[in-house]
Amino acid sequence: MTDLRFQIFKIHPEDYSENSSDSSSNTMISKFESSVFDSFSVNLGSPVSPMPLPEDSAESNLLVKMEGNTKQVRFSVRFDKNLVSIYRGDPKPIDKFIDVDEGFDPDNDTDGVYPYTNVNPTNNLKLLNVFMTEFENKSMTDSYLFRIYDEDTSAPVLEQYGTITSVDATIDSNSPVVWGLNIDFLVGDVISIYDADTPDEPNNVSITTPISGSIKFDWTAPSRVGGSAITKYKVAYKKLGDTHYTRIEITPPTINTYTVSGLPTGEYYSCYINAFNTGGSGTHSDAVTVLL
Repeated sequence: MTDLRFQIFKIHPEDYSENSSDSSSNTMISKFESSVFDSFSVNLGSPVSPMPLPEDSAESNLLVKMEGNTKQVRFSVRFDKNLVSIYRGDPKPIDKFIDVDEGFDPDNDTDGVYPYTNVNPTNNLKLLNVFMTEFENKSMTDSYLFRIYDEDTSAPVLEQYGTITSVDATIDSNSPVVWGLNIDFLVGDVISIYDADTPDEPNNVSITTPISGSIKFDWTAPSRVGGSAITKYKVAYKKLGDTHYTRIEITPPTINTYTVSGLPTGEYYSCYINAFNTGGSGTHSDAVTVLL
């Protein structure tokens, strides 16, 4: 008999910071897994209305429009500590992406398999609290992976990205030990469009090493600045093999040259630059490798 596992992964962007020198510059993953689910249904082409970003994420009046081949998935599981498991991954630094099974991008992290810790408490009420805490949808920018996994073949039967739209927990009044959890999940080829868009990459980017131990960045403004004016630039550099870039903010936005000095020589560095407006970070330039 096929052994199917129902799984949800949440990638926590609220644990991430751009500041590479900040100890909180980490990404965390929460994992929910159920060995039994009572019902499963899919509604194709679920309509989605434009939704505002949370106030703490917006610097102006932005809207997010969800478009694409969306599907509303509803599933119900027996919510019991003996049937479901909740795991919390250790916060770890990340520059590009993470595989929820295998680990981090090998170009940026070589620590191997992502470490999960089982955080199941002793009773179902505490278990529900853990679930609500770990999988709360705090923002339309939160990322979730939904899948049904076949243990026999070690492969997903169904795998989609999306967002949780509602959670309904119930207790059977005739049998209080039987708990239920109904989750609505929007999955599919979903596209987020920000009305106030961000800049293209800067033009005429030149990254050179004019003197020993220095990296010089030169650039001009992007051809398209997006939905609002450029507010600042950031130059970024790191030694090859390091996990994080060091980023330096350049203001006012009329400045178009900057030199980093006092770096160790004999090392290869990866460097780029990107522009910002009130909508956030724009596309960064192609990374350039220089030898000091």
